[in-house]
Amino acid sequence: MTRTAHDDTTVTGTISIDGSAVTTGTTVAGQDAKLTFSATAGQRVVLYATSVTNPFAYLNLVRPDGSTQASIGLYNGSNAFMDTQTLATSGTYTLWVQHSGTGVGSETLDLDSVPADFTGTLTIDGSEVRVPDSGDTAVGQNATLSMYGTQGQQITFTFPTSTYGPSASYCTMTVRDPSNNYVAAAWCGVGQGPYGPITLPATGTYTLFIDPYQQTTGHLTISAASQ
Repeated sequence: MTRTAHDDTTVTGTISIDGSAVTTGTTVAGQDAKLTFSATAGQRVVLYATSVTNPFAYLNLVRPDGSTQASIGLYNGSNAFMDTQTLATSGTYTLWVQHSGTGVGSETLDLDSVPADFTGTLTIDGSEVRVPDSGDTAVGQNATLSMYGTQGQQITFTFPTSTYGPSASYCTMTVRDPSNNYVAAAWCGVGQGPYGPITLPATGTYTLFIDPYQQTTGHLTISAASQ
């Protein structure tokens, strides 16, 4: 029997939010890679992984207390993206590339901050609202609109303009009632027509949550009309 021992010490390094991308990798079966970064409570980030040569690995976002906040898979020859994560506590976080089996390889990681979500008010039978006010939403940035309605009202939403695309599925809008119960959902990407009518189940302030898909950026206008 022949046995071979390998030094599988974890590869370590650092990365910064909004700093330069960092390439990390392993050369020995059983090795993992860990990059640490500092954050303050409330910061929001997205994570890109490109130039992946690992056959397969997990990319984990680890909190300062050692618990895992989120994970995505890495595959050789493909890129990966971790959507917006809110860092709830201040301290040192870790990006842990956890290899599977005997796989070895590398990846380039880039950690970017996400601005606060856009907020606004939509008035039924009022003027259309632009999301955001000007320019485009950033990667990972969503929007929340409040809308007052009365029980039994029938409402149709329209999206006069939208640059989220190239298909309607690149943006979704979810409607919730004053008690935060789900009411309806609609696509809000390029070429999406009117949605409705929907009947409002209660009187009060509704929430419209607009979520561009993963790395999609853009803007739209929205209006609501009673029937």
